Amino acid sequence: MKRIAKFSLSCVMVLALAVVPASAITIDLSSLPGGGIQFSGAGSSFDLLGSPFFPNPVFPLGAQMWVAGGSGGFTGSSIAYQASVLGGPFTYGPISVSGVDERALVTGPLGTFTLWDGAFALTGTVNWLEVSTHGSVGSLNAHHIINVTGITYAGADPDLLQLAATSTAMLNLSFQYGHDMTLTQLTTGSGPYVTSFSATISTEMVPDGGTTLALLGLGLAGLGVWRRR
Repeated sequence: MKRIAKFSLSCVMVLALAVVPASAITIDLSSLPGGGIQFSGAGSSFDLLGSPFFPNPVFPLGAQMWVAGGSGGFTGSSIAYQASVLGGPFTYGPISVSGVDERALVTGPLGTFTLWDGAFALTGTVNWLEVSTHGSVGSLNAHHIINVTGITYAGADPDLLQLAATSTAMLNLSFQYGHDMTLTQLTTGSGPYVTSFSATISTEMVPDGGTTLALLGLGLAGLGVWRRR
């Protein structure tokens, strides 16, 4: 009887471990010199600018950002890789104001995120979701919601393979002007307004819902057997 109890308890422990999400990978991105985020000033739109100092076969007009670091499962294999979000300018709707917070939904178009390892490109479709400012600090996708889908990658870089493993990710961007520029001012001023930015792209490896529920059910069943023993 004691052997059965120990075996059942072990099954529960193994199944519990199976439903715990694996560690996430976060890749930190910084704008390249000469690049940046630009608000139109005369309309409700923004765009990311490529750096004229960093042209390459994938970004002939210059990449917008480079990999500066990371965390979680980040190995550092992708340090200094170049990336861009193409497809702009991106437009946004009416601005809502709450105290010093101003935000608006990005209405489109969808963009294409490309991260190039020198031989292969990781790509995904970007929906910026929301643009907001808090005083002089601004952000895109500040709520860290999945906004990159359909990620594909045919190369062998460890960091990029982790990023592509679930085919979805969260791309978040932040920027800050030298003096307080609200979203309203960036939208209605004479512009255009350009500044540097930083960004992160991150993902989390989790089992699909059906697998999780099945494993949890088996774990609970095993626990019931152990309690009866």
